[in-house]
Amino acid sequence: SYHAGNGDFNPFFEVVPSNLRLFAIALATIAAIIASQALITGSFTLVAEASSLKFLPRMNIIYPSTEKGQIYIPSINKMICVVTVAIVFLFRTSHHMEAAYGLAITVTMLMTTILLFEYLGKKGKPLYLRLIFLIAFAFIEGMFLISSLTKFLHGGYVTVLIAGFILAIMYVWFYGNKIRDKREAKNAYVRLDEYTEMLTDLSHCEDYPVYATNVVYMAKVKYNKFIKREILYSILDKRPKRAKAYWFVTVNVTNEPYTAEYAVNTYGTKNVINVQLYLGFRKQTSVNVYLRQIVHELIVDGTIEAQPQRFTTTPGRDVGDFSFVIVNDVISPLTKLTGYEKFMVEARVWLQNLSSNPASWFGLEYADTVVERVPLILGKHQESYIKRIKPKK
Repeated sequence: SYHAGNGDFNPFFEVVPSNLRLFAIALATIAAIIASQALITGSFTLVAEASSLKFLPRMNIIYPSTEKGQIYIPSINKMICVVTVAIVFLFRTSHHMEAAYGLAITVTMLMTTILLFEYLGKKGKPLYLRLIFLIAFAFIEGMFLISSLTKFLHGGYVTVLIAGFILAIMYVWFYGNKIRDKREAKNAYVRLDEYTEMLTDLSHCEDYPVYATNVVYMAKVKYNKFIKREILYSILDKRPKRAKAYWFVTVNVTNEPYTAEYAVNTYGTKNVINVQLYLGFRKQTSVNVYLRQIVHELIVDGTIEAQPQRFTTTPGRDVGDFSFVIVNDVISPLTKLTGYEKFMVEARVWLQNLSSNPASWFGLEYADTVVERVPLILGKHQESYIKRIKPKK
């Protein structure tokens, strides 16, 4: 039997009769597995919600069933695996892990109490009832927290480091977006319908080689007409991209799993097409397939110009090639921001470029995808001039 002075003494197993100890071990193992599954699935849900609330970068989410709440995020799963293995090598035994685990639990309990206090306020509950609830539970949980803090240096710091790392990412992403939106020029968005004539002329201009039959930008078109200036900069300024048709595709994810609908607006042209896709959460990675069908249908009903294919292995093919262009921001040297603001925006852009490739969000990994870097200029800046002088003898 175990003795109190023995380091292997475990109160939980000691209260179980010796003939039932094997059953208790099996039960504890199953409970640990269930808890680990709750941690994993809970992490997926929290990350997905944080991403939708603009607290974390967008990630590739897989829906294994027809329930939108059942999700799988490969990158988070890999991250949890690495952290778990690292913690096992760091602590080696569950006994050494007690401080970190205890601190995590008590902080979680306290945060839940505070969040519930706020939730009750949103529901219009009287303030005195909310304060009674807050004081009663926060007092108990506060004592647990203080007792856990005494073991901060014995492993509790690991919990704080992990939480701090996640908080830093969320802080940079959220406030980096805030600063960018605040400092972005008023003309960051332009009206797409004001550039349709220019795009149509470029489409028929023989002075430029054909870049692709269909140039596609996965770019959100707000209110059916406003688009980021950097998209048109990519087409017209960086290197004029002559194409048979210019596609601006907005993916709207619905709450149903298998929605597959679309609406188009050509602004009275045959070369500029704004496509609003309404796809179920299990259909959003099929953009490439659906777009080919849309092009075919619009050619058949005369909405856009025909795209006859002279050279093809598919007899009767009437849809041309595609080039999907993804625009990535880079901070321009002309950006004039304070040290803190510049750091936040640069860190936000770095996180964006580090996170999942936008091509994987829409199933374009095997399509002809081009990633372009477009300068992002924020804040007021003065133009720099250089003076011309006569050649030196």
